[in-house]
This record gives sequence, C-alpha cells and structure tokens, in this order.
Amino acid sequence: MNLKSKSVCYILVVTAVFLCGLRSAGGIGQTGHMVVAAMATDNICETGYSDLVNILTALPSDRDSGAVFPDWAWPSFYQQYSRIAHTVEFQQAWADYAKDNFQPPYTVNEKREISFFMGLTVHTYADPPWHTFFLPEAKAHDNADEWLVEPGTDIFANWELDKRSEITYGYFPVETAVNVYFALGYPEVTESMLLKGMLILRAAYWAEKFSGYQGYLNLVNRMPWTDDNYVTYSPGGFEYGAEVSTPEMVSTWNYIQGNLDQLLPADVPVFMEKNILIELGKRLIESGAIEIPVWRTEQGEYFFGEPRIADRKSFESLVWGFEF
Repeated sequence: MNLKSKSVCYILVVTAVFLCGLRSAGGIGQTGHMVVAAMATDNICETGYSDLVNILTALPSDRDSGAVFPDWAWPSFYQQYSRIAHTVEFQQAWADYAKDNFQPPYTVNEKREISFFMGLTVHTYADPPWHTFFLPEAKAHDNADEWLVEPGTDIFANWELDKRSEITYGYFPVETAVNVYFALGYPEVTESMLLKGMLILRAAYWAEKFSGYQGYLNLVNRMPWTDDNYVTYSPGGFEYGAEVSTPEMVSTWNYIQGNLDQLLPADVPVFMEKNILIELGKRLIESGAIEIPVWRTEQGEYFFGEPRIADRKSFESLVWGFEF
C-alpha cells in the first residue's frame, strides 16, 4: 500500500481525529512499540548472538506483531488479560512454553514464534521506564496531560521513525498464546477473543498511518520538548527502553535454548490505561467500517492481511464523530 496514492479525503478525516482533542489515552502506541523493538534488535546485533540476530532481522514483522501484542485486550474488553500480558509471570510462562516445545535447529514456524516473543519481551520491559520517567517530564515541560503526550508521541514516531509505507505486521501464534494463558490459570481466554484483540490493534495502526502531515506539525508545535526528547531522553525514552530490553532479550534467548536456568529477575510495574488509538481501531472493526482478511495455517498460526475500507459512510461517520 502506497500511502501517497490514498485519497487526501481520508488523510484529512483521520487527521481530524487527532486534532479535535486527544483524550483518554495511555501507553506507548503501536508505532512506538515497533520502533523500540527495532532499536533493541540493533542492540542485539552488537552482542554476538548471531543466531538470534538472524531470526530477528529475517522476520521483523513477526517481531513487530509481538511488540504490540500485550495491548490486545484494550481498550474496553477483557482488560484483565492485557494486564496479565504485561507481567513478568506472563513472560516466564511464554519462555517456558518455547523452551519445552521448540528445539534448535528451529523450523521456520518456530523462528516466527521466537521473533514474536522477542517483540513481546521488548514491550514488557520498555513500558515501565516510559511511564515512570519520561511521561512526567513531558507533561511538565509541554504543559500537556498524558492523554495528549502518549498518542502524540506515537504520531511523532509514525512520521519521523517508521519509514514503512506498507503495513507489514500480521502474524500471530494464537495457539501458543492460548496455551500460555491456560498455564497461568486462565482457560477462559480463547482464540476468538485473542483474534478480535489483534485485529483491533492492526486497525489502530492502520488508522494511525493516515494521520495527516499538518496534524503532525500542529502536535510538534504544541509539544516541542516531547518531540525533541522522546527518542533520546534517559531514563525513559525510546532508546532507553531498547537498552533495558536488550539484556532481557538475551536472557530469554539463553533460557529457551537451555543455557540459563531462569530468566533475569526483574520487578516490572504494570501501567494500563485507555488508549485512544486502540479505541478507534475497535470501533472501526466492530462497525464494519473496515475489513481485515484473516487466514489460518495448519500449524495454528494466523496471518492478517491489509485492512480496507468496507463502508465509507460508516468510516467517515465514526472518525468525525469519535468522542475523546
């Protein structure tokens, strides 16, 4: 999909979503999590773990899918399961599953799952310093509340760092996710629940790619300190999030290969709030305004195709009438 070929109408429509008033948002957004995961991958390239590097660089879209996964149950349904997906306990359970079921040399499907899991790992460890350190500074310097800083930062990342013109991520090892929740005592989490959540995340990222350039410039003028510092600020910026995630990725890799008895101990606080971008994705999906093709492999993995507008009138109505 070449964004330049899309109708200017839709670019302006979605720009209005972000400019009418960004309210009720929380957490690093879809683009931000994927950018931090890419930065962490660059760090891994300097560690000498060539097998892991080869997996992450060969399957970046699978890593990106994992990087957004923990937010699957937001904004308003099954929220407790997203909270669980942000915990060290969830990280350990997924690592145990991978260690017990995947043996090197890994198959292509197993490499996909490992890449996905590494993205999930980055999300788990990059979120807390962002909330704890960067967010308070951005709010103070730009006199902005978190409902503006967090989605606004993701739009900065979308325009400044995420150079992909196509929506690339669409892989989801749903059976593994179901098994991990089951191992933690949540047998009620089903494939259909997880798929709905991932479709909403995909819709949210797709909608974000249409945020207009003028809207981006307005946000830069409104939050200059945030725009100047969200990547490099330490502690808490994107680079810092990648830095603290890197040893956790290495630890996880060594653990699932049987070279480490346990993951690095870490106390990870969980920050979960409502996210305006995911809320928009939810409404776009549930209204039928957009459609996302889905197909399932024999191995129980799912792939999501590129979203498309299915009901233009509904799409425009939802975007323009969205309440923040």
